[in-house]
Amino acid sequence: MSIESLVRHLSAVGDPRCPGKIEHRLIDILVIAVCAVIACAESWDDIALYGRSKLAWLRTFLDLPNGIPSHDTFRRVFMLIDPDAFERGFAAWVGSLVDGFEREVIAIDGKTLRRSFDRRRERSPLHLVSAWASAQGLVLGQRCVHETSNEITAVPELLDQLALENSIVTLDAMGCQTAIAERILARGADYLLVLKANHPLAYEAVAKHFDQTCFRRGAPHRAACDTFDEAHGRLVRRRVFASTKAASLEALSGWPGLHTALAVETLRSTKGTAKVETEIRYFLSSCRDDPVVLGRAIRKHWAHRECAALGARRHLPGGRQSRARSARRPQSRCLAQDRDQSRRARWFNQGQCARQAEKGRLGQRLHAPAPGGFACPPAGRG
Repeated sequence: MSIESLVRHLSAVGDPRCPGKIEHRLIDILVIAVCAVIACAESWDDIALYGRSKLAWLRTFLDLPNGIPSHDTFRRVFMLIDPDAFERGFAAWVGSLVDGFEREVIAIDGKTLRRSFDRRRERSPLHLVSAWASAQGLVLGQRCVHETSNEITAVPELLDQLALENSIVTLDAMGCQTAIAERILARGADYLLVLKANHPLAYEAVAKHFDQTCFRRGAPHRAACDTFDEAHGRLVRRRVFASTKAASLEALSGWPGLHTALAVETLRSTKGTAKVETEIRYFLSSCRDDPVVLGRAIRKHWAHRECAALGARRHLPGGRQSRARSARRPQSRCLAQDRDQSRRARWFNQGQCARQAEKGRLGQRLHAPAPGGFACPPAGRG
């Protein structure tokens, strides 16, 4: 991780403060805050404490003419800076660290920050749309959804700021729009969209096609991918069916670059019960990849949703439960926090879920951390 590169990219953020009243350089404040959040800081006090405890190290690449700013200074500066400029600089720095990911799966989804509502000012909770790079384990960017709008308007803005070449972009039913599909293709990527009943004609046509060719008794097509997953006391079987002929259906004629329609059948049973749940989901994609690759991309999208929700519930109480409703502060600070959350999400994927499954099977009350699990030390220590 190149600190010098971080300093260079964040130097493009403009300083909105009065020149004659500045005691701490803007670049010093931004770099300290980013480093502190990566080290698990969850509040402005944590960020200031981190700066004081790492003063000797920080002075190796920052001037710090008046020492470490106070927690109030960090708070006021992040209320004033342009969140878009900060995000562009941060995203450029993250992009400079990425190498060797030829076919990335970028999952775009929205989430609401807990306790970010403001009853006194009659403001609804803050809702953010974020882009998660599955292989990199990074949140690449995010956009705030206006209170009077929805995710459909925020997704195109988010797509325009991302480097999407040769990527697979996945979205849920809210993002299943022809305009968004065109925007993804224009950026040099492929789309993989959830098709639901909000497009009734297309949904009925695709469901009928797969029922006749894949699910009926004696149907000619077989599953391209058939996997089993046993965890959390459940046994799940997933079958992926792919059809390029479905792309020629009249109801799908308006979809740009459509190549494949997919149906994913999920059969879920809970241990100790005879109940079996069945669900069939449909997807539209411009990808020409093997259906096995597309099946994995679908799983990565839902893994992103689960890990993001788990991280929001358990690991970022300061950021995810913040009641601050400034037009600028939440987006700027949560952008850096989501980068830290992305690292924690890998820990949940690789360690926590495996330990919980083992705990359920063996009936153990205590268990050691999984090898290779990611654990953050408390802010300001170490």
